[in-house]
Amino acid sequence: MFNTLFGGKFRVLQTRANQGFTSAQFTSINTGAGVDIAGPQTSFIVLPGAVAMEGLDVPNPTEIFRDGRAFNGGGSTDVWYRWGYVAHPGGYDWIGASTVFPTNTDYAACIESGTSMDIAAATAGLVTGGAVTGSWNRKAQSLGLGILPVFHN
Repeated sequence: MFNTLFGGKFRVLQTRANQGFTSAQFTSINTGAGVDIAGPQTSFIVLPGAVAMEGLDVPNPTEIFRDGRAFNGGGSTDVWYRWGYVAHPGGYDWIGASTVFPTNTDYAACIESGTSMDIAAATAGLVTGGAVTGSWNRKAQSLGLGILPVFHN
């Protein structure tokens, strides 16, 4: 069951992820060119099919471990199931590190002249003047990308 808006046209997926900005980040973002961000919260409208998911081949995906000594000789059996996947938003290129699986911090990082840093460092003025982008680079400037951030109170 999903919470929905507008008679079921939009599903609401709730998360505990912190998508807001600090006051220092607001100041840094809003002093640049473009439209100022007014709200401290961020939500995303995502069209169906805007995020593709592909499973990864995992060596030994299922393993059974039997310990006959456990539980006073009654034994125990553990089954391990290993899995992995990659989810990728359509219309964006990942420009972060391609040699490791990214962490949540990596997803929220920004890139300056090929060097990754977290958003707090970038908005605290620690950038050296190079071009700063997010870890995800938009392939096209279009509203048809399927993922729209909404900044609100």
